[in-house]
Amino acid sequence: MKVRAFTLAEVLITLGIIGIVAAMTLPTLIQKQQEKVLINQLKVANNTLSNALLLAYKDYDTMQFWTDASSGAYTQVTQANFEKYFLPYFKVLKYCGRGEGCFSKDIYFNKSYNPTDTIDHNSNSAKAILTNGMSVAFASLSFGDTPSGNIIVDVNGFKGPNIWGKDVFYFAIPRSAKGIYPSFSNEFEKNGTTYGLYSTDKRYSTCLTGTTEASKGYCTGWALRQENFNYLKCTDANNCKEE
Repeated sequence: MKVRAFTLAEVLITLGIIGIVAAMTLPTLIQKQQEKVLINQLKVANNTLSNALLLAYKDYDTMQFWTDASSGAYTQVTQANFEKYFLPYFKVLKYCGRGEGCFSKDIYFNKSYNPTDTIDHNSNSAKAILTNGMSVAFASLSFGDTPSGNIIVDVNGFKGPNIWGKDVFYFAIPRSAKGIYPSFSNEFEKNGTTYGLYSTDKRYSTCLTGTTEASKGYCTGWALRQENFNYLKCTDANNCKEE
């Protein structure tokens, strides 16, 4: 019985087709896998902040009853409050105070405006690297009559991509001082705070049309709820909405 075999040309053509399909699909698969890893790291960051806060509650009661740890310029108050209420409850690899060395210098607030205006260079923030590789920066941290706080997190520290909205995100303390929440969390709507942190119609034009690269970092709530970075693909403010 004669057996039909593939010719060398047919094998090469088949391998060529497989190679083309792989070349078309592999980048998408790799991107989705990278996105999944970063989303999981963002979840870890969210839990890390929440757990540190719960530990602080055991020693100082809930945040509504905290008072500023020092007087003076708000940068000094920020550092003192961070060192009292948060730093002891993180697993810290390195503490930078308001100095440099805890964030990658490749992350800018606005490259086109001021190349030296990096998170790491910003002396208004108290910064640290945690043992899980995460970098944190706390700014405008105050308690008492005017509770507030802005937190920047690089979920994987010095590792790439070091891009706002991919591995660099905002968290914040609303005026209610009830906790630390991801930007675009509904907690900010409940407290009447819309300071770039919540969109009542779930239209996140800030991520698309912000004047700085950092605007995309405000989509923390979206990333955690939807478990994707689809807001980075928005081409028009009207279609930049959560599903």
